[in-house]
Amino acid sequence: MRNIIFLLFTTIVFLPGCHNPNCCQRFQLTGSWQFASADSMHWYTAQVPGNIHSDLLNHGLIPDPYFRNNELAVQWIEEKNWIYRTSFDIPENIFRMPVIRLIFEGLDTYATVILNGDTILVTENMFVAHQVNVKDIVKRDSNGLTVIFESPVTKMLPRLARLPYALPSVNDKKATCPLTRKAPYHYGWDWGPRLVTSGIWRPVVIQGSDLAFIENIQITTDSLSARKAYLTVHAQVNARYGSNVLGMVRAGPNRNVDFSIKKIRLRKDVNHISIPVTIENPKRWYPNGYGEPFLYTIDLELLKGRNRIDHSELRYGIRQVELVQDTDSAGRSFLFRINGVPVFAKGANIIPLDVMLDRVTRQRYVRMLGDVVSCNMNMLRTWGGGIYENDVFYDLCDEMGIMVWQDFMFGNEMYFADTAFMQNVRSEAVYNIRRLRNHPCIVVWCGDNEGEWMWKRGWDKKFDQRVWDDYRKITFQMLPALVAEHDPSRAYWRSSPSSDSDTILPNHPAYGDMHDWSVHFGPPPYEKYLNSKPRFVSEFGHQSFPDRLTLMEFTHDSDRVTGFSAQSAGQKMISEVLNLHNKQPWGNQKILQYMDYYYPVPAGFFDYAYISQLVHADAVKCGVEHYRRIRPHCMGALFWQLNDCWPVISWSAIDYAGRWKALQYAARHFYAPLLISPVIENNTVNIYIISDKRDTTEAEVSLRLMDFKGRELKNVWFPVDIDPLSSKIYHSVRTDSILKSLDPASCFLDCKIISNEKQLSQNQLFFVKAKEQKLLKPMMEVVVTEEKEQIAIALKSRTFIRSVYLFTDSVEGRFSDNYFNVVPGDLYKLSWKSNTRVSRERFIRLFRYITVNSIKSAE
Repeated sequence: MRNIIFLLFTTIVFLPGCHNPNCCQRFQLTGSWQFASADSMHWYTAQVPGNIHSDLLNHGLIPDPYFRNNELAVQWIEEKNWIYRTSFDIPENIFRMPVIRLIFEGLDTYATVILNGDTILVTENMFVAHQVNVKDIVKRDSNGLTVIFESPVTKMLPRLARLPYALPSVNDKKATCPLTRKAPYHYGWDWGPRLVTSGIWRPVVIQGSDLAFIENIQITTDSLSARKAYLTVHAQVNARYGSNVLGMVRAGPNRNVDFSIKKIRLRKDVNHISIPVTIENPKRWYPNGYGEPFLYTIDLELLKGRNRIDHSELRYGIRQVELVQDTDSAGRSFLFRINGVPVFAKGANIIPLDVMLDRVTRQRYVRMLGDVVSCNMNMLRTWGGGIYENDVFYDLCDEMGIMVWQDFMFGNEMYFADTAFMQNVRSEAVYNIRRLRNHPCIVVWCGDNEGEWMWKRGWDKKFDQRVWDDYRKITFQMLPALVAEHDPSRAYWRSSPSSDSDTILPNHPAYGDMHDWSVHFGPPPYEKYLNSKPRFVSEFGHQSFPDRLTLMEFTHDSDRVTGFSAQSAGQKMISEVLNLHNKQPWGNQKILQYMDYYYPVPAGFFDYAYISQLVHADAVKCGVEHYRRIRPHCMGALFWQLNDCWPVISWSAIDYAGRWKALQYAARHFYAPLLISPVIENNTVNIYIISDKRDTTEAEVSLRLMDFKGRELKNVWFPVDIDPLSSKIYHSVRTDSILKSLDPASCFLDCKIISNEKQLSQNQLFFVKAKEQKLLKPMMEVVVTEEKEQIAIALKSRTFIRSVYLFTDSVEGRFSDNYFNVVPGDLYKLSWKSNTRVSRERFIRLFRYITVNSIKSAE
């Protein structure tokens, strides 16, 4: 029987392409769009997908909102209504089809769509796609399509005035944001500008079909073993009339194909079909660092005779995911187990890559997610005040093994949940669950960001109880029910942070996830992290200035004020432009406060920016290493935040231009699969080794106490078998024993893990703060060579150099490591890559570096 089926398979499946004239056909409406203000009707060419801010900027009608204080000059845009229009012809092969759908994948937000004089659609949600059968309206040629966008602010002001009680809104001073299903960060945040935009932000597509078309595919793994994976491909098929068809599923990488064929009787209108398929010897999808993120290509086809009616192809990873919460003596665990392996989540929170979303290209996603993987991260949290990301983001996370904690788009707000609003939210949730549920990267759905926590920490005293009741309707009732209905394979977490309990307060260290903002929002020291014992910390962080080149791109020379001092309280000494580009109240003062506590505060502007990045990296490093040391009690550390959406002074590790700050370089080391982490606990230096590897590692440990002149004062070397998936103390010594008769301001402990003559991890322990260290004049030797398409650099020094920052003037490039300590006698081999061809001689002329050793205090 299998041979007979295979013959049928070969005669049908490998038909070249879709040459059947009745097969579903698509084309995208990208060209010939225009826009105008509704009160002027002066038309300009428009970019679709796009937004009104980008279109105005492209025509020079507004200044660049990202430059200096231009954000203030473009606030009028949010109060106007805007119109987009285009004219299009329909290809003959689509026009003759009996069903022609006009599909809008994203309209932001309050839009009225008119086609050939007929109003066909009215929208009120940025996050939902819309489709309309326009067969009876379209013409073969010269179709007129108009989209009218109402101001999302002006439209909601009357509704806001009619509310029986106030709603909390952290980010929007006009308080209309909670009434609108639009990206909350457009209204401003403490790291982003207020640019309340409108526009056609995702593609517009015309699709023609004949007998039927496929949508809403869901793939389920029904049973999984080492020998077989039993999958089922579910789909909705919309048929124009009843008919007998064949449904066929192919599943496999390359040419190694498993397949299944099923006879299907379609009824007119909506059909729900399910086709089982078995994969022999399945390969599983694993997160980065734990195995290969293997993906299968799943192709579903509908065939009538030898003709393909429609097909849909996607990639799917076979894996088991569990959110484990077991009661223990300390409270309740919180960890993700993938294919039976407990995974320590290492990563960051991601915000949208831009406020003007048309600028977010596949190339930017590839670069950013490549940076994530190269720094040993395995999880990103898509934060609830942004957007449900584009499909390419999740595709790349699937490919790279990056787990995604997926918030629904509710952030630091509460809502007036009347019937219309609840239906709007329902549509949004169902659409996005269905759109994203086949991505193996997504490991949990989360109701919102900080809503529950904000209520329990003060909103309950300020706002009407009905606000809380409506919030619970959405995040405690509707959303979990919809996840259970449309994606039962994944856990739902009701808020972040949460204890998932009505009796235990959210943000409790022993239950659920935690946002630890004792650092930055509180005073120094950042060593407060060492007193925290969370089960999973999903937000924590500190702030710093962006890269020097980024600073030059959004400021004038006059904006780069020097002469900082601790006594100035920061704010008075920083220009208006730099204050505008740090949206966190008192953010610049906090940067200075922490800087002054740990480092010499420099007089020079770029030196100040450099030191701010060191404090930032040190603080997060302190937290991450602590959280990793206390595993398995804590099983996740996601710092805030990975990226920026405009040029800004913020918590990011990678600035808006994609340039790595000190934190991103540090993350490559503190998120390494093997980490040596020295720490002083109860007057004892404990040497921890943390392993995320699934097998025992045979290695050697080198511990050297050195002074800053490069003299080795003491040393210890010993072999170790490093336990898999563990954190353990491998060596301890009393601090007073180490420092006996030594000046703690003049020495440090250098720690290494070495295996097969390869260094796997290196870390240093200091005994006083940087500002108290008696650092010597840097004496660094640099050798530069040219190798293929990159520059190779070798560094060494006779004295200890703290946090060397390497950079080049005028030419963009990235060093393979940066902001690192140079231990006397060690050789550091680096590379520098640039999109611009640079000779060795030119690189030497451009090459510069700064060290803490050479920083002079402003005082």
